[in-house]
Amino acid sequence: MRNRTPTEELDASAQGPPRLVVLIGVLSGRSFPLDHGPLVIGRAPECPGWIPEPDVSRRHAQVESANGRFVLTDLGSRNGTRVNGATVQEHVLEVGDIVALGASTALIYSRHDPLEDRLLQLQKMETVGQLAGGVAHDFNELLTVVLNNLQYIENGGQYDDHCLREIRHAAERGAELSRRLLDFASLGIRHEGRVDLSALMEDVVGLCRHTFPPTVTISTSIQPEIQVHGDRRQLYQVMMNLAINARDAVGERGQIEVSARSMAGRAAITITDSGPGIDEAILERIFEPFSTTKEEGTGLGLAIARGVVQSHQGQMDVVSRPGVGASFHLTFPLAEVLPRNRKVRQTTDELETIAGCILVVDDDDLVRKSTIRLLRSLGYQTLAACNGQEALEVFGNHQGQIDMVLLDQVMPEMGGREAFFRLRELDPQLPVLLISGYEEEANIQELLEAGARGFLPKPVTGDLLNRAVRKALRKGRG
Repeated sequence: MRNRTPTEELDASAQGPPRLVVLIGVLSGRSFPLDHGPLVIGRAPECPGWIPEPDVSRRHAQVESANGRFVLTDLGSRNGTRVNGATVQEHVLEVGDIVALGASTALIYSRHDPLEDRLLQLQKMETVGQLAGGVAHDFNELLTVVLNNLQYIENGGQYDDHCLREIRHAAERGAELSRRLLDFASLGIRHEGRVDLSALMEDVVGLCRHTFPPTVTISTSIQPEIQVHGDRRQLYQVMMNLAINARDAVGERGQIEVSARSMAGRAAITITDSGPGIDEAILERIFEPFSTTKEEGTGLGLAIARGVVQSHQGQMDVVSRPGVGASFHLTFPLAEVLPRNRKVRQTTDELETIAGCILVVDDDDLVRKSTIRLLRSLGYQTLAACNGQEALEVFGNHQGQIDMVLLDQVMPEMGGREAFFRLRELDPQLPVLLISGYEEEANIQELLEAGARGFLPKPVTGDLLNRAVRKALRKGRG
């Protein structure tokens, strides 16, 4: 008996429980099960089908079971509910129906099977695996620079600024590579704001050059300082996914061209590959959900990408024909140009140390010890704890002596979130500065709203740490 293809496996999953899958909007990939009573979809937080998009009404639509079928009903929404392009007041859902709420959110009526989750996870792991090889190569080269210089010094070589500059440069490059990879991997919550699309595209190209095969040539023409309005992480993921698609198209050898320019009040991005091109029949439905030419994949990538672009008031098109490659064209409205602020030199007062005792909480011995050493060199007193539980004990033993806590987030026994709230129970005005190598953005935002004095992503430079500590200490317990 032959094995079924991934497409056949997904077709077989149609016997699973029904659900609505968000394809477009801030919750791309989230699903709402329909077999647990009526589902109200809307912007109000109490709605089980919560979609926090401004053009979705507070109570937009409802799905409920009736005679063994699922019926979608519009609840008097201000922007209407459409199914497969037609406005409806009531509609009996069929598998594959596309439900549009407002202009930026679309859902598909589907069915769920654990196999689909496994395929999605395989697709995600494949992409991460493809990136990991290039990232590991670059990190190993950077570590070689650090270790070679340290060994040279240990062997009696001249300890000079040249060695220190090379070590610092390698560490900064490693930190930048880590940041780019986290930007690609992170989903996070949507944060609207001004986005430097030129810098974003440079970051995308930088990560691609680190992780794509060296036989794939990437050429760029990126105009500086192209500003748009939107969510940087969502735009970053769209561009990175398009770049990965281009790499898949060219295989182990080929060319990818990336351009960014402003024209007629819009930002224009083009990603072109020298691959085999796309057949006309496939091109006509390339942005449709579940349309894919890959053996393993759900076909949601381009549908989600186009939805994100449209939610940013943008447009996304593709031009291709067999044998000539493919070009994806994206345009967005330009943000209003703001006058550039002149750079102000830091004064001695801005960098001076404020006296205070800081409790450093971090589970990594090397990080904790080096942070304490740095803070002491800046003139601060320090205490140490290796997890949240020990932090509570140290704080209890030195209550009244600790002016601020520098709190890591990911730790064993008791993590940073629980430790934060426990510490604030002991001292509601205690200044707490968060620090972490990686933490879910929603968790950080929760602690900032609860009174944390700021967040520092690792690695952090001494100057930045000093400024953040000084700011927290100056604000004190007010």
